Amino acid sequence: MHYSFEQLEQALQIDLNKLDEVRVEHVQLFYAVSRGYRNAMDKRDSYKNQQKEVNGTQYFVAKDLVETEHGKSTEAMIKAQLDTLKECLEINTKLLQAESELNSWIALKEAYEQRSFALSSLVELYLSGYFGTLSAEVVNPKSIDTRTNDKLTKLEQLRRARSTKRVE
Repeated sequence: MHYSFEQLEQALQIDLNKLDEVRVEHVQLFYAVSRGYRNAMDKRDSYKNQQKEVNGTQYFVAKDLVETEHGKSTEAMIKAQLDTLKECLEINTKLLQAESELNSWIALKEAYEQRSFALSSLVELYLSGYFGTLSAEVVNPKSIDTRTNDKLTKLEQLRRARSTKRVE
């Protein structure tokens, strides 16, 4: 299933009344977050490569502009001119947006990692009865003893019945 970034953000909330469902769903959500993180990283890396290509192709254009205007050029002057060229501005803007998106996915992934620890702790608290009685049947220890005694008595009777059959 495909989740949007906003859906994944909303799913961070933990419903204490559905811990079993939340725990199972967490794996799928964490996978979706990891996949979104990876896609955002790939997008950022792609724009980085495009930036290198654009800077490489526009380098000589920038150098010619600087030499025409100032007679000679330095690397700092060429770099400054490169930053003003339309093609370079466009790719730099796309790269900044991709880095911002990646940072959001990084934060979301870290939040899901923390959610995993919180879920484990909440389940432990739930099982220890911290939130009240368990939804499962609470068994009285005396009834366990009675049931155990009943079973032992039955087993003893069966053993005696078998041993008397062997003797006869």
